[in-house]
This record gives sequence, C-alpha cells and structure tokens, in this order.
Amino acid sequence: MQNSNIKRTKQTIQKLLSTVPVASFIMGKDQSFGVERYVCSEVKGHVPPLQSFVLGVQFSGAHIKTFTTEGKQDLSTTSAITIFPAGVETAFAMLGDVDFALLVIDPSTSPLAMQLYQMATMLVSVVMIGDPVLDALIRQLLVIAQQQSKAEQQYIDAIYKTILLHTKRILLKQNTHRFKSHSLQLNRVRKSVEYIHSHLSERLSVSLLANELSVSESYFRKIFNDVMGQTVHQFILTTRLNRARELLIHSSFSISQVATNLGFSSQSHLTTQFSKIYQISPAQFRKKIKH
Repeated sequence: MQNSNIKRTKQTIQKLLSTVPVASFIMGKDQSFGVERYVCSEVKGHVPPLQSFVLGVQFSGAHIKTFTTEGKQDLSTTSAITIFPAGVETAFAMLGDVDFALLVIDPSTSPLAMQLYQMATMLVSVVMIGDPVLDALIRQLLVIAQQQSKAEQQYIDAIYKTILLHTKRILLKQNTHRFKSHSLQLNRVRKSVEYIHSHLSERLSVSLLANELSVSESYFRKIFNDVMGQTVHQFILTTRLNRARELLIHSSFSISQVATNLGFSSQSHLTTQFSKIYQISPAQFRKKIKH
C-alpha cells in the first residue's frame, strides 16, 4: 500500500514524542505525503533511522538541540528547516515548548522522492538551514489541509512538487556550503536571526544587527547572505510576512494592528508587500481562510 511508509513513520514519531499531533494529514493526489503539526514541551529522545524522507520546520518556541553519535551538534531556531538524515540515528532535546511541523515523504512514491531519500543517506547529521521558501510552502500546506477539496488537489500537488525540487537544490549545495554547522559565522548569524524574530515590531537595520555582533556592516552582510542564502532585508521582510500570515489566521488583530505589531510603516505597506509575495491581499487572505 502506497501510504504504508508514511503511516509507519508517523506512528514512530508519535511514539517517540509521546503525544498526538495537533493536526495530521495525508495529502496529495498524484503522490501521497504526510503533514503533521506538533506542540511539545521539553521532550528528549533518539530519532531512529526512518523509512521516509522527513523535513521539519519550527514555527515558534525554544531551541531544539540535535546531535549524532559522531558528536555533530546543531541548534534549531524559529523558521529553521531541518532535513533528517536517512539511516542515521539522531538524538534530540527540546529545551522548552516548541511548535513545529513535519513533512513525511515516502521514497517509493516517485523517482524524485527516492532521489531525495538516497541523498539523505549521504548525510551524517541533520541539516538545518534558514529557507523562507520551504518555510512558506509547508505553512501553506497546513493552511489548505484544513479545507481539502478536489478543486485544491492540483494546487496541493504543485506545492508538493516545488518542495521536492527546492529541497533537492538545497541538498546539492550542501557539499559546497562554505560554513559548517559549528562555525563561528553560523553562530553569529543565528544570534541575529533570533534577534530579528524577537524584535519584529521595531526598526531593524543592517547597522543595528552588525553592531549587536560587534562586526562591520559589510562583513555582516557577507556572512548573513552566505549562511542564509538571502540578504538581511529579504530575510526580515519574509519573516514579517510569515508572522503576518500567522496573525491573520490565529488572531483577531485588525490588519492595521498586524502592520503596527510587525514593524511595517503602514497598513498599505503591509498590503503591498503581502500581495507581492502571496498574490493576495491580507484582507482577501483572511476572508478566504474563514470560508
């Protein structure tokens, strides 16, 4: 049965976390895949070698520390994408309350899915990367999963294929990635990412962030772009827009309040940037998700 690997992997994860997901779906018409969202608190354990290719994205909460038997360690941050290695046991520790989602891909469903799984067998530890594209796509899957219909199937399949292709691109870059997970540069950028997430309502600039790390603006721009794959400005804007989507879905704030809370200069500024990225205005988006 096509979904057997997905179901087994989901059962393994639920048993490992000792909790049930707050949302769980098997989606896709052409190729089945699983999507789950969890809210956990201070869980520790070992992820066994999985039969599926698994992607994770952290929405909010405390760090998640991961480490392998070879001593390789990493520490997640909000919006960090985690690619789990295949055939390698990974230890983890959630250092507080964490809200995250997992995308479970059965390698037997397509040649591309199998290729990703095989590429993951080359990893000796988890890969964590700041990638706003995957972050936004997985969030979008969760939004539309609540209202799946035959009319949405083509759209869901298109998002899923984009996720696979973009993940392949990320994995192909890993061999030539300039910085290792334990590098000083990545630690510096991680601190900046955490600062950005904690100060979205305030004025954020390259000079301010560089000053926080006691480095020059030009050097900060360089290491941030090298590690994150985008400019500081792009990351700040994408982070604000992702948070705006969350507030439009889960809060009763007016669009003007959302704009103010996230550091946009005005409601029209938020609307312009939101529409440019998502091809729909904040008002239209909120109306759509409530139907």
